[in-house]
Amino acid sequence: MMNSHKFLLALAISLASVSVWAQGQVSGLVRDAEGNPLPSAVVKESSSGSTAVTDASGRYSIVVPSKSASLTAALMGYVSLKKNGSGCRQRNPKLHPRRIRGTA
Repeated sequence: MMNSHKFLLALAISLASVSVWAQGQVSGLVRDAEGNPLPSAVVKESSSGSTAVTDASGRYSIVVPSKSASLTAALMGYVSLKKNGSGCRQRNPKLHPRRIRGTA
């Protein structure tokens, strides 16, 4: 009986480590259309729900289930941008200002 508990514990640890090993980390810099960094932008991975907020320099780092995960960058006043994963560890989205209807 004790051996079966040890086996199940070892199996659980092995499966958990495979799951963590499959995850990756993606980082980058969120900028506006003119190349200025955007602090406080939210970067989200859709399937896992992982989120990160950019720092004062517009930089972020997020844990994703795989390097091919899709990320969405968003900030109030800007058009959200979804980028499909390309297997890259670094992604640098550029957000464009949202136009208000009725203005030129």
